[in-house]
Amino acid sequence: MQGLVTGSIPEQRELADGNGMFPLTLIPEPGSSPKIDEFAASLKRQSAELRALALKHGGVLLRDCPIRGADDFAKVSLALECEGYSYIGGAAPRTEIVPGVVFTSNESPPDQAIPFHHELAQSPTPPAYILFCCERAAAEGGATPIIPSGEVADFFESKFPEFAKRVAELGVSYIRTVPEVTDMTSAQGRSWKETYAVSSREEAELAMQKQGTSFTWLPNGDCRTVTKVLPALVTDSRTGKRMFFNSMVAAFTGWNDARNEGRKAVVLGDGSPIEEAAMDAVAAFMKEKRVAFKWHVGDVIILDNTTTMHSRDTFTPPRRVLASLCGPPRRGEAEEAAGEQQEKKRARLEQQRPIASPARVGI
Repeated sequence: MQGLVTGSIPEQRELADGNGMFPLTLIPEPGSSPKIDEFAASLKRQSAELRALALKHGGVLLRDCPIRGADDFAKVSLALECEGYSYIGGAAPRTEIVPGVVFTSNESPPDQAIPFHHELAQSPTPPAYILFCCERAAAEGGATPIIPSGEVADFFESKFPEFAKRVAELGVSYIRTVPEVTDMTSAQGRSWKETYAVSSREEAELAMQKQGTSFTWLPNGDCRTVTKVLPALVTDSRTGKRMFFNSMVAAFTGWNDARNEGRKAVVLGDGSPIEEAAMDAVAAFMKEKRVAFKWHVGDVIILDNTTTMHSRDTFTPPRRVLASLCGPPRRGEAEEAAGEQQEKKRARLEQQRPIASPARVGI
């Protein structure tokens, strides 16, 4: 494989800190026509660099690459060399396509927008990365908008310093009534059986207790859940940057269905309510600063789930976007011992070769 070079898309923009383009777009080197197995093998050899690019830029978009369908997408996801991740505790109705690796993205009705969030921020163990792949582009709309979480945190802490301080100190808790049977009319309609990958109430209770989630069984078979207190403003240990790592806006503005009212779906850690003005202002900021690129069939975007939030626009069917969740990177003994030195070396190399330039990327 000859490698990848930096490309561009009309919708991308420079990061607020001037440290690169958002998202970074990579395309095959001109004249190359790699097969999917070669392509995935090359990505695997350079997985550490690819993850580093996802960290630096927030997201890496692979365009015009030999990715067609779920099996090809699974190969790209596995090439990241990360631990596996089980979709436990998530609200979105999904269908498993490649066992344990590839799912459909949220299958809620196309007229429902999904607000910005970090994937499974309402879980004590969210994924490290989330990847999306366009198998079929929408007839109209259907973008998966993204935004750097650090930019959102800067806005939130500067515009609402007192409330942000309370959020940082108290954390948040999410409240959701989960149906007994999956409700495909709701973006939060995943049943408690599918949410926790169980077949009985007893198994569900054990899974919820493991996550620190309290629960109340309702007469109709639904389950009212309250998560343990979770952080909502965090400092990324890799960069020292603050992140708006939560699903506050998504819950407050979007968790509305026959069982749930969004404005009551998230509270501060002490049980006090969320400030409506702050959530409305953050939502408006997200809408202004987001990047909503038009999907091309075969596109894959790799998002660092700590640094980047995502959402979904409404769309006119048909549309099929696949998703894959990854745990933290696997580290061998040698890599573990030399991890700090490798990170310093990578930083020096990146300073010498800015990735946003049209120079060849060694992947």
